[in-house]
Amino acid sequence: MKVLEILRQATSCAEEVNALDQLKKTLSPKDDVFGEDDIEHQWLSLAAHSLGDDDPLNPFPACTPDGVLSCQSDLERFTCYLFERRFSWSEAKKGNLGPLLGTISTERDAVLKSKLNNLLDEFLRWYMHQDISQPLLESLKVTVTHACDMPVVRNQTMIHIMEWLQLHATHPSFHKHFVDVQTLVLFGVCDVWSAVRNTCVTRLGRIASNITLQEMESLFSELAKICLNQGSTWQCVEGALMAISMLLKCFQWIGVLPASTLEEKSTGKSQYYLKIGEQELSQLPEFICSCISSVVYPLLAHPQVSVRDHATKAFSTYLSRCDFKVAVESLKEAVSKLGQDEKMERLKALSFGDCISLPHYAVLQPNYNFMAACQAEGLLSVCLYLIKHVQSGVLLLNWPKYFSTFSLNLMHPASTVRQAASVIFKYIVAKESDNSGLLKLVLQALCANWSIDITDLMECSTKQYHSTVKHEVKSNGQISRQGTFRRQFSVELEKQQSILTLHKIQGVTFQDKQFCQAWEWREGRLFAYELIVKFLIINHIHYLFPSYALLSPKFDGSVSADNAVTLSRKPALPERSVCSKSFSHGSASQNQSLTRSVSERRKQMLQRSSTLAEGTFFKKQFTKHYSYFTNQSKPKHKEKSSVNFATSLLCKARDVDAILKITQSPDQSPKMSIPFPVVSQGHERTKQPPDVMMLLNSALAVSKVLGNQDTSELDWLQNVELQPLSSLLRQMLLQTISCHADGRWEVRRMAQQALPLITECVRWYDMAVLTSLWNDYLQPTASLMSYGLALTMAVSVQHVVRLVHLKDDPPVSWKDPDVCRGITLPIITAVAEGLPKWCGIILSLLERTSVDQLTVVTLEIIMTTQAYLPDLLPQQYEYEVAVLKKILHVFCHAHPLHPLSQLHSLQSSSRIFESPIEGYLSCLSKADCLECPAYQVERYMLTELHQLIPTFLQSCCVQGACSLLPVLLHMLRHYSQDSQITKCLLDGCVIIGKKIYRWMQQSKDHEEKELIHNVQAAVEEITTLVADKESEMATLKLLLDVFLLISDLVQTEKLTVMLSALSSRLEQSGSVDMSNTTHKNSEKEDTTNLVYLSNNISADQNNNGDSSDDDEEDKKHGASQAAESLSLSVSSGSGQMAWPTHVGSPEDQHGSNDGSDSDWDSWDDEQEDQASLYSMVSQFFQKLQEAHKSSLHNTCGQSALVLAICQLDEKDQTVLKKLLINE
Repeated sequence: MKVLEILRQATSCAEEVNALDQLKKTLSPKDDVFGEDDIEHQWLSLAAHSLGDDDPLNPFPACTPDGVLSCQSDLERFTCYLFERRFSWSEAKKGNLGPLLGTISTERDAVLKSKLNNLLDEFLRWYMHQDISQPLLESLKVTVTHACDMPVVRNQTMIHIMEWLQLHATHPSFHKHFVDVQTLVLFGVCDVWSAVRNTCVTRLGRIASNITLQEMESLFSELAKICLNQGSTWQCVEGALMAISMLLKCFQWIGVLPASTLEEKSTGKSQYYLKIGEQELSQLPEFICSCISSVVYPLLAHPQVSVRDHATKAFSTYLSRCDFKVAVESLKEAVSKLGQDEKMERLKALSFGDCISLPHYAVLQPNYNFMAACQAEGLLSVCLYLIKHVQSGVLLLNWPKYFSTFSLNLMHPASTVRQAASVIFKYIVAKESDNSGLLKLVLQALCANWSIDITDLMECSTKQYHSTVKHEVKSNGQISRQGTFRRQFSVELEKQQSILTLHKIQGVTFQDKQFCQAWEWREGRLFAYELIVKFLIINHIHYLFPSYALLSPKFDGSVSADNAVTLSRKPALPERSVCSKSFSHGSASQNQSLTRSVSERRKQMLQRSSTLAEGTFFKKQFTKHYSYFTNQSKPKHKEKSSVNFATSLLCKARDVDAILKITQSPDQSPKMSIPFPVVSQGHERTKQPPDVMMLLNSALAVSKVLGNQDTSELDWLQNVELQPLSSLLRQMLLQTISCHADGRWEVRRMAQQALPLITECVRWYDMAVLTSLWNDYLQPTASLMSYGLALTMAVSVQHVVRLVHLKDDPPVSWKDPDVCRGITLPIITAVAEGLPKWCGIILSLLERTSVDQLTVVTLEIIMTTQAYLPDLLPQQYEYEVAVLKKILHVFCHAHPLHPLSQLHSLQSSSRIFESPIEGYLSCLSKADCLECPAYQVERYMLTELHQLIPTFLQSCCVQGACSLLPVLLHMLRHYSQDSQITKCLLDGCVIIGKKIYRWMQQSKDHEEKELIHNVQAAVEEITTLVADKESEMATLKLLLDVFLLISDLVQTEKLTVMLSALSSRLEQSGSVDMSNTTHKNSEKEDTTNLVYLSNNISADQNNNGDSSDDDEEDKKHGASQAAESLSLSVSSGSGQMAWPTHVGSPEDQHGSNDGSDSDWDSWDDEQEDQASLYSMVSQFFQKLQEAHKSSLHNTCGQSALVLAICQLDEKDQTVLKKLLINE
């Protein structure tokens, strides 16, 4: 056509617009003369055709592209032109149309672009209304291929193609040309850009619902070939897996409910089948079932993470549309591959004999190789999905092998595999929240054969340091440093083997006790402990405090409960830092019991889409869950059990142990160990205990559904001997404490994360476990046991503080406050009764010469108790003095040139500073080896305790608090970069200032020499901070407030220096007109760019599905719904979190919501800073004048302020007098 030649030769947008406009006139229908009736009929037809449809009609109904462009090459060129010209505005590379896509800088260019886009859109709509034909399909293939280096054009082309195919999927032409349609779809599915792949896959489901099974088989086979082809790129494989998942999702379970009144031959039983489109099937087609495993399983080992994830999703989607028995067989197959059964058979004939029958024993074989990490992760993800959706009885049928296989991966050399395996154990426990026997079975199997030597834990810490640094501060401020190096003694020294070298240990018989020597084995156990215990805590709190609104079903426990608490309802407690955090997941059973709130409109939509009426059967669409097939077969309880089933899993375990009348007598043997739950030869029992009966009933229920006649696979349950949960938790606690001294940082990190969680779980279960440990093993000498128990005591005291606060001021959501108080009372009582005794030991640990992490923990315990539970300390002053002395001791050695440090250096008791360089008690960092050790210790101490400083100072006497005033002010200069520390230090200074002010009001004579000396030292620090231009405005304001509070005790000479510093600060800020401090804001230039009438297409425009309002609702749960209930849990990775200093005051609540703290890290404009500084200083002088009006005058009858101003030089006097006059 002539128009194509014009378009090909066009050199400007104007020429293109003219050519397209001419083509439009040629294709448009001719105007005919109509009567009124014809016009009305045409209008009604148009309205009826477009009712509820946003798409306009075909702009050129009389013509087709392949009819107008009869030559295939012309059709292909015109199709390429349409898509490339319309959507290449946003391309970095413009392709063949580059010269026409220059920068549009004038209004005329913008109008031309808009008009051109509108014309192109009209021709694209023309394409969308065409029936599927061979010429159009070929032209679109060429267009996609031609846009290989233009991702935006390619993405938009595929969007139009998929929408076009969807519109015509029910037309016969679609099925006639399905082979070409399939090729075109595969182009997009295998695209190199993820946006294009997502575009095709998200729209494939609406197309696949209209294809026949033969066509689906053809498409599925092509996708399977791509997955199995070794030469396929990972992008192609990922897209093919996504498409397979989408095809599987098209099959929906349909339930046919019995309708005996409507159907004479009704069987009275529900029936279930799969439906895709209008086709109904009893099961998935054979072409899917026969090859899905061979396609997916190899890809679970793919090195690309996204490919493994999509392979897992595809297989999970397949399993959710299979029968229950298929899921059971798939679990067996996945576990068999995970345990490398084929390799096990070869190793069986080697030296281990029958011992190698379980997979984890293969690690002891010299030539054993672990499965590749990516493959193990993929198989574990499949196992996790199946475990979530099958009954726990399925696992119990072959529990020894399943546990051995998962335990094998829990000690895998790759950390990612160990974490994935730990999630498996967590979900096994969460499967049945009413089966305490399963909980004890898992925990006992995990902590078995890991003995703890109490003698080693009680060993003095001085033998566990690599080296200890000592230095002495002399009177001239110089430091005399010496290092004391000792023989390293580590509790875990003999256990620093890797799992890969475990077989090299000589002289040890092959048994389970050997595995705990591998650090990977221990870290894997700690991974599992953390996830299981976190689930138990959340489960316990949600059951015991049912009035609280729970989190949404998406809540997976990866964030601890404290993170969602309302800050204004918590007292300020420090947050213990940890290196890392592994992720936990919430229970499946818990998620099933939660109902997500949605809008009424969404509820109606879901109800309409899920309820169908066909003939005489009422059919309801649903997601088939494997539990349906086993719940009906559970044996009914013939007699009422004394165990309350409407309570938490921890309470159920406690009730079962009470029924068994198991009394836990503390084990006094040097080595504590837990036996494996399945013994080799159990003693004969006439009646199984309740916890074992829970396991047996669960296994028998599944065995009955599967139709197993042989029950020999359950014989192992006859030899199960479960320990009381208190013994298991006690052993887990001791194991975690021992890992704090591990030689591997990975194990130490996990021990730091798990210990607060295990401690909290023990508190909720039975405080007697903790109190017995504190009474028996908390000693005044520094040891690993003392350090671990001090950590547990620190988090316990903080927990009690929070519980006391909730008990005294119950939240509104507590429907029955008395019951809730009764739940928390055992924890509060146990700590309150023993704390006076334990604090005496803690005080002895604090007064040691060495300053280390144990010192910081003891400071935390005493400061928390002194601030929040002062009545529990028999001699408060003694504890207060000990804390202040230790803080001053560290400060003097961290800042040896400070005058306060030189004063204290005269005391022989404070000259020596000792701190371990390495070891579990060390506060020092190798990265900061050039810094003074005492300074590193001070920084660590402030990081851990800064939030306790204000509340602790409120409980101190004025003399003791005043001794820290110059210390805190000096620390402000060194830690100004940390906004949290700075805020706490300033709050502490204000508190001390108010104490001094009240003391001056009450005291007649101010003869406290030490107090006055500290005040003068504080004034010097304030003066230095005021003169520093780097001091922020918020900091400066609080410093001036502190100065006003203590101004009556300030000497004239100190006041003169302070005024000089203020004058200097005003001069540094620049000259400002004192008569007019109002500044106009600079007007911003209005640089309004041209707004094009047709916007460019973004690089990633992808419709992945309808938006949901669920995400907005999820955001509301964390802060408001679970506030009070989750505040009962104190485990936030490290067991603590930040809270405001002043509890529950309206000012603090307002301040926490209005973002007032945002000023700490922000600077106003320069002129506003100058005006604010002058205003603030003016107000300061006004208040200072008022304070000195009532102060004592000298013999000349002048106040100290006037004398101080007179002693200034002329320049400073001019600045200040001008400021006072202006004020």
